[in-house]
Amino acid sequence: MLPMRLVAAAGLVSLAAWSVAAGGPTMNVELACGALRHAADELVVALPDSVRCVTVSVTPPSATMARVAVEAALMERGVTVSAAGDVARLNVAVRRVAVTVPAIHRRLLVGGRHAERRAEAALTAHLATPGGLTVWTAEAQATGSDNVPAAALSWTDGPAAYGCSPAVPGERWMQVAEPAIVMGSVAAILYLFFTQ
Repeated sequence: MLPMRLVAAAGLVSLAAWSVAAGGPTMNVELACGALRHAADELVVALPDSVRCVTVSVTPPSATMARVAVEAALMERGVTVSAAGDVARLNVAVRRVAVTVPAIHRRLLVGGRHAERRAEAALTAHLATPGGLTVWTAEAQATGSDNVPAAALSWTDGPAAYGCSPAVPGERWMQVAEPAIVMGSVAAILYLFFTQ
């Protein structure tokens, strides 16, 4: 009877691990891209309706995620993105893109820790005529957040991009308290087991 219970328990554990992995947390870069996309959408919504074709310039030039987000938002709105120099130029500056971990908490005194991740994106845009005259300026900010198991923070980093590898706050008191609670619980169980 005992081996059958062990097989059933192992099967349940593997099923639980598979279900968690199938719907696991997103990468930090994906969270940052989501915030960038929301900020780009805010910029494009504020763009004058008369704009039908623009050339996009993003600063810094290495900000590929921001360029893709802005161009996708422009195309969704029906604005043509052109490489020609005789159309209006949309200059987008990436002021901030970062993923931070402001807090790590537990639901119970002992158990799995969960980390709150927050993505922030801030963009500034200037629309200039082909002659270089600035006719429109706007700023947009967006945030996104989620909660992930703290153990998953190491693999959600992914490739280094912008500030997408956040510093994780420590819980110094739990480094002492958790082992003490576990050892106390084990000692109490052993005491009860041998006194019966």
